[in-house]
Parts: sequence; C-alpha cells; structure tokens
Amino acid sequence: MWVSLVDSAELADATWRDTEFVVALPDVSAALVVTTQGYSLLGGDPAFVNGAMTMNGGVDAARALFRRQAKKVGDPLRAIAAQYPPTRRSWKTAQEVEPGSAVADQLTLMTALVTGEISPKSFEMDWYDAWRRERDSGERTHGVLYEALKEMFFFLEDYTADASLREPGDPTDDDLLRAVREVLTLLDL
Repeated sequence: MWVSLVDSAELADATWRDTEFVVALPDVSAALVVTTQGYSLLGGDPAFVNGAMTMNGGVDAARALFRRQAKKVGDPLRAIAAQYPPTRRSWKTAQEVEPGSAVADQLTLMTALVTGEISPKSFEMDWYDAWRRERDSGERTHGVLYEALKEMFFFLEDYTADASLREPGDPTDDDLLRAVREVLTLLDL
C-alpha cells in the first residue's frame, strides 16, 4: 500500500502493527524498512542517514546498538554488523584508545607533564585543544576512561597556569601534577 507522508488521514488508516513495511522518499533515494521481527534498516545517501540519525547518539550509536543485538542473535546478523563498523569509537580504557585520536593526545599530554617534557602552561592550553577536538570529532569515552577525563576537565576548570591570576585556595602547579598522576594511576598508565 502506498501512503502519502503528507496526508495525515492516509497515515492514520495505514496498518503499522504486525506488518512489514517500507517508507521511502518519492525518488527512492532513501528508505526505512521495518520487519515484524522488530528490526529496521535505514538507508540513503550519507547526508540523509546522518540527518535521520542525529537523535539518540547518531549513526555510530545506532551501529554499536545493532552490533550488540547481532551478537545476541547470532551469525546471520553478525555478518551484516561487520559490514557497518562504527566510524568513530568509544573507548572504555586508555589501552583501547586509537593512536592519533584527540583522546590519545590528552593521555600523551598528561604523561608529558609528569615526565617534565612540557610545562603546566603548555599542558593547560594543549589539553583544552585536544578536549575540543575530542568533542568536535565525536570521539566518546565511557567507564573508567570517561570518569578519569571528566575528573581532569573539572580540575582544569579550577586551575590556571598563570600564578598571578590564582586566588587563595586555587590549585597550584604541584596540585596539577598530583591530579594528573592520580588520573594516570587510575588509568594504569
């Protein structure tokens, strides 16, 4: 049955329960397939898919959810899920982080600070730059890595490398070093 998506009366009359159906753009450049087994597949050009998937975490979140469901169901869906890996990763531990990512840069900066390779001022500026790149590129962390980086972010909100701007009770460079060491220990680095 063809149903116009602009005609609310036709939409209301359509039978959607226990029915497999396809919703497609008129030129068939994009479509949504829904099965009675509870699966759906959305396809189209990258702009359409990205626009449709911006809610609930985006394309990568949908791919990750599909991958988890495929593991539960078995072989047929695992093969399909393998064809659609997430384009961006979400890391739980420092050991999983991909080299060259913004999160990897944050970890490298923390190590460089405690080994004396960079100054607290360079650390502060460069860490915030890496944090912005992480956010803007869609990199995600969870678990212990998320908690550790969040702790570092909140510490840096109270810290300034410029000692002349510090008020009594503000974190010092020594406090920064101690906080970074604690985070690196938490991350087994």
